[in-house]
Amino acid sequence: MNSPDRPSAGLAVLQTAILLVAAIVFLWPLATPWGLGAALLAVAAGGWVSFRLADPRWRLAGILLACSGLVGAGQIASWILVRWAPFGSPSLVSSAADVASLSTAAFAITLFLRVGASRHRPLALLELALVMAASVHALAAHRALHIHQPRALADWAWGHGIDPETVLVILGLTAFAVGVLSLLRGGMRLGLAALLMLMVLGAGTFVVLHGPPRLGQPLADGLGFEGAGGDPSKGDARSNASSSQQRKDPVAVVLLSEELPALDALYFRQSVRSRVAGRVLEADRSKEFDTDVPTAFPTGTPVRVVTPEAPEFHRSYRTTMFLLADHADPPGLGFPQEFAPVENPNPRRFVAAYSVQSLLALRSADRLLGRMAIPESWSEAKRSYYTALPEDSRYRELALTIARGIDPRFFGDDVMKAFAVKDYLEKKGFYTLTERDLTGPDPIGAFLFGKMRGYCVHFAHAAVFLLRALGIPARVAIGYAVQTMTRGAGSAITIYGNEAHAWPELYLDGVGWVTFDIYPEQSDTSPVAHVDQGMEAAMGELARGDRFAGRPQQLLRIPWAALASGGAMAIGIALLFAFLIKGFRRIVMGSPRRAYRGVLDALSGFGLSRRVGETREAHAHRVATWAPTFILLTGAHLRMAFHGGKSDAADVLQLAKATLAELHTSFHWLRRALAAINPATWMFTR
Repeated sequence: MNSPDRPSAGLAVLQTAILLVAAIVFLWPLATPWGLGAALLAVAAGGWVSFRLADPRWRLAGILLACSGLVGAGQIASWILVRWAPFGSPSLVSSAADVASLSTAAFAITLFLRVGASRHRPLALLELALVMAASVHALAAHRALHIHQPRALADWAWGHGIDPETVLVILGLTAFAVGVLSLLRGGMRLGLAALLMLMVLGAGTFVVLHGPPRLGQPLADGLGFEGAGGDPSKGDARSNASSSQQRKDPVAVVLLSEELPALDALYFRQSVRSRVAGRVLEADRSKEFDTDVPTAFPTGTPVRVVTPEAPEFHRSYRTTMFLLADHADPPGLGFPQEFAPVENPNPRRFVAAYSVQSLLALRSADRLLGRMAIPESWSEAKRSYYTALPEDSRYRELALTIARGIDPRFFGDDVMKAFAVKDYLEKKGFYTLTERDLTGPDPIGAFLFGKMRGYCVHFAHAAVFLLRALGIPARVAIGYAVQTMTRGAGSAITIYGNEAHAWPELYLDGVGWVTFDIYPEQSDTSPVAHVDQGMEAAMGELARGDRFAGRPQQLLRIPWAALASGGAMAIGIALLFAFLIKGFRRIVMGSPRRAYRGVLDALSGFGLSRRVGETREAHAHRVATWAPTFILLTGAHLRMAFHGGKSDAADVLQLAKATLAELHTSFHWLRRALAAINPATWMFTR
């Protein structure tokens, strides 16, 4: 009779099979073929030994110590083989080292997990964690919306017009359901029923709850002053185009309708800050200024604004934006003039889609020397608004000091003054995401008149205040800056969260607003990482409405021949395992408990298994017609189980043989043959 915490042989085999699958999933891309094969054999051996070691006389602490020693021995053997192997090629040595380390580790881990789970139920959670960790490791390349990873799965899914995310979610739910089987106790039927229930619940959860993808909290329309590590829901992305320390989640895909001019960076403006609020800038809520910046998403009709950008200095471009995350305001390339709604080709993937008609500057700011800043047509209120400063005389003093260093030939040139400010900030400033002291009511003053260590928000605000101190209208733009040298040559651009940026815009008469970014020469951030062109191309194809993501379309044909051969093989393997378990359980010699279980299995083969709720004594009297000795066997077994009598244990072995002999004479040979070839009779034993 099984102990309460010990699973049946069938369930033990199933749980070991789960660990085998987890080992394959985890080790397939890491181990050599010999190492993988040795690890799988070790898992199977560990499962078998653990079933035999369920006897409580084997202390769990001793088993843990033995397993730890085995793992250590395997690692030492592997280390010795790698360094001092006197035989074979490097590949042979590597395979031998893999066999030594992986086989011992797999055997020890399986043995401890299985024995531990049978002794202490909370330890079964380790098995579940192992299965889930193997699944996560195999599918981790898909994180952060890298929808083309892992390639084997993604290519197959796209080839059949299926979103890889759907396949991954189903695989994850399946892995969890299968992993939960390691927590179960009881017979095979209970395990299969629980698996079926978990699969149904998982499928229902997927259908009901799985909606469009979101990347955490909605991205706000501005960057904050909290420093690196602030709250992204408040827009604290704190990164410029040179940062690689922030999250690289894709937040938008841009489709180009034509080739863009050769620019160092593409700026996708989302909003601006121009109103002085104490010692910082905020967005203008009066709608009297910054009317050239569209701030509403297009719904039924396009959203249009009139920009002051001069046509002779700009060129019109049309792009299409597909947002992968919620935004408070719509980003658009350059200086947007119109946002128009477009059909969303993939609502599960994109949260918004719209086209943007924009103006891009044809000339860089250094080719605009000699132009004045404030137009004569501006009202006094507008002049005062865009040149307003915090009540701090240090801004004017520093700005005048910077302006005095200009070449006398360019005295009075507003563009040259702006470049003097830019040069000062780039040479004196230090770009960092680790500065955490620039908070409080005056973060810009603390930055500019302190150590000058900060990120893009500080540089942009400092530049705007210094420009305004010199009489040059300026404001801070918020959005994304995409370095062109990191992207591919295709017609799609992927914008990442770490490209969130703040930069200054200054106004020039006859030109309009001019992007005037600051690039500090000193920085402690890593170089810009190149964009994964595979994902960028895949995102572009999905945005174009190609649900196959550019892969050749493959018709989903049902491979009947492969299914038939695979099904036959699976059935054959299942029958083989069932017969092996049946034969193992019918061995009479050895343990009295196993002898009694073998008789119960034989009775089940003849349809005489114990009914639900039936006592063992009642069961014995019911089958006495065919096997009268079974009454004596049942009594001896119960006395042995409850009182541990050695004489009863010896009687059980003899009575079991006698009962089987009675069954052999009580039934016709055809009935005996049918019971012998039925591989599942043991599943009905109670």
